[in-house]
Amino acid sequence: MRKITFKKKLFTTLCSLFVGLIFCSAQEMMYEIPLSNQVSNSNQIVEGKVISKNSFWDLNHQNIYTVNIVEVYKVFKGQALTTLQIITEGGVVDMTAQITTLSLELAVGDIGVFMLHDSNVRFYDDITFSNKFESYSAIQGFYKYDLQENRVSNPYLSVDGIGDNFYPKVTSQTQSDFIVMSSFDIDNHIRNHSFNRLGGLVITDFSPSSITGGTRSILTINGAGFGATMGNVLFRDANSGGSTYFTSLDSQIISWSDTQILVEVPSRAGTGTFRVVNSGGGFNNSGNPVVIPYSEINVTTSSDIAYPTQHVDDNGNGGYTWSMNVTFFLNNDANQSFTRAFDTWRCETGINWDLDPSFTTINTIALDNTNIIRFDNSTELPAGVLGRNTSYFSGCSGGTEWYISELDIVFDSGTNWQYGPGAPTSSQIDFETVAVHELGHGHQLAHVIDPNAIMHYAVGSGVSNRVLSTNDILGGNDVQDRSTTTPVCFRGLMTDHSCSLGINESELQNLVSIYPNPAKNEIFIRNDYHVSIDKIEMYDITGRVVKVSRLENSNSLHSLNVSELSNGVYLVNIDIEGKVLTKKIVIE
Repeated sequence: MRKITFKKKLFTTLCSLFVGLIFCSAQEMMYEIPLSNQVSNSNQIVEGKVISKNSFWDLNHQNIYTVNIVEVYKVFKGQALTTLQIITEGGVVDMTAQITTLSLELAVGDIGVFMLHDSNVRFYDDITFSNKFESYSAIQGFYKYDLQENRVSNPYLSVDGIGDNFYPKVTSQTQSDFIVMSSFDIDNHIRNHSFNRLGGLVITDFSPSSITGGTRSILTINGAGFGATMGNVLFRDANSGGSTYFTSLDSQIISWSDTQILVEVPSRAGTGTFRVVNSGGGFNNSGNPVVIPYSEINVTTSSDIAYPTQHVDDNGNGGYTWSMNVTFFLNNDANQSFTRAFDTWRCETGINWDLDPSFTTINTIALDNTNIIRFDNSTELPAGVLGRNTSYFSGCSGGTEWYISELDIVFDSGTNWQYGPGAPTSSQIDFETVAVHELGHGHQLAHVIDPNAIMHYAVGSGVSNRVLSTNDILGGNDVQDRSTTTPVCFRGLMTDHSCSLGINESELQNLVSIYPNPAKNEIFIRNDYHVSIDKIEMYDITGRVVKVSRLENSNSLHSLNVSELSNGVYLVNIDIEGKVLTKKIVIE
């Protein structure tokens, strides 16, 4: 078994306990976009229901998007449409899957109000869609209905009384009444669901009281009035902090009788009370919360079956190699903060990740065989999002086995970051906290509802949580254990990272030096590594090669004429015994 270390928690937040569910006044790996801002920045606002969905490649075959067809009930702003398409990031096409954290994920049957803006996504093979929109502010832009409880919620706002209280909140911002597009009547639906509040359904107990999500662990629910025909089991959705419910897939219901249900706990399930709904519409909530200490990401295929994921030997050295975009690389504070977060996971769980000691000029999130770390380009990230991880998967065996083929992480360039190692002020967001969290998604851990856990859905301004909890480590160890023991799709197994910095990651930086810095006409490269330098390349800050020098001797001191170079910042790549060391130098 891999180690579990117990370290002092830096995370503090204000939480209250309500009906067995933890609610926290904090931020997800995003910041709140108020309803007023959402309304003003959306050009289409509708109430509707998701009636179907399908996934497609984008025009350049770089990313997968899901097209969710929505039947429109009411229009609060924009065109009077009866149906429209909401484009969300991620999905499954054949044997390739993509999951992007913090993107909106919808299920057929979801009902609520959508804050939307025009989508410019173009699709592969000239597939076209009319009335095409995206959610404004990602998951915050969907206000999901709970018809049983007459409540509407997004991760930051819950309103009791959909028709009585939420509709007026929206129309007060649009300053106009809504347009009715269908016969859907919220009051009738609420009355019908309220009438079925119990319907003779009783939950007496469940076991175990603590269980993991996305691991195919089975929860046993005992009671009466469940009915002979299968209904639904709903868990608190960890992606929204538990303000909404997430419905188990039909394939996750192992057995159903009038007195007992066996259900696999889904990946998005979080700590809190759960709900059973029978086929007649009767429902009830558990009296006590089920505790979900960690959860793992699953790939859900088009046949609505969820499969665990794992790592493989992608780089030939037992794991994956990540590369920093040149702009990120040159930001020393961000570079060092991310590296600390990187080592946190490697040293605690053995995940075999390497950091390319050089950089890349690639500056997009795409399936392009590069595991990239970068800042976003202006408004690339949805409003409110601080950072996010995109996992790409390859499948085989008819879609029953899935492994990570690529990982990309992007951070918001406009956030007031505290890069550390000092603590953030009350107005700053702690970069290392967000980096550790997003790397946790790369590790294949899903959100949880636990303020002491790195994978907790929320972190507030002025808060740092850089140290893995016991449950974070247990979840990471579980993924790592199968990645190092269970081969998938004829790929090599991942091996454990040794957490030894070694000559190539630490000492080499000190053994090779460049001076003077700043320089004018000539620079000197001093090599105390006692192994020949093979090549020296210089790049400007755009990543363009401006000078190349191939060396044929093993002298410990080399000179390089830079008099022809313009003033500015340059990166010097030094090839030495198969390793690439990068130094930064200023020419003036």
